Amino acid sequence: PATLPPQFVPTTFKFVASASLRKLPLIGQQLVGGKHVLIDRKSRKGQLKSFKESIAWLKKGVQIMAFPEGTRTKSGRMGKFQGGTFAMSAKTGAPIIPISLVGTFAMYPPEVMLPLRPARDLEIHVHPPIYPEGKTEEELAKLTRDAIASKLPPECR
Repeated sequence: PATLPPQFVPTTFKFVASASLRKLPLIGQQLVGGKHVLIDRKSRKGQLKSFKESIAWLKKGVQIMAFPEGTRTKSGRMGKFQGGTFAMSAKTGAPIIPISLVGTFAMYPPEVMLPLRPARDLEIHVHPPIYPEGKTEEELAKLTRDAIASKLPPECR
């Protein structure tokens, strides 16, 4: 693939999001109308369907924005990374662009419907791309985790 400039975030992308978000007013309409990838984590068939759909978008040149943990943590600490993101990268050659989101837990804890604090307390750090060539999925996951953790406060790593 072409080399991306550092700090590059594509303007055309699809989110990978939980299918349960389809039920939320406004958010669900945006996800469905925007043809984002909705994953049913409860079934292997649903997971495979969303994986194939993501691969199809990547092959068309549309970037995928996925959260490697797959869900929000209850503690605010980084959770275990799921393998789908790294398998997609390895299979298609698409680079991974790690993004650290700092302050999301305090701003929007998982048990509330709406954010508690304004977005001005949020920091977003876009890291240089990680290219999959010559790397295993496990190496991609470690490099991604290390990049994201590098900007998080110690209590969130």
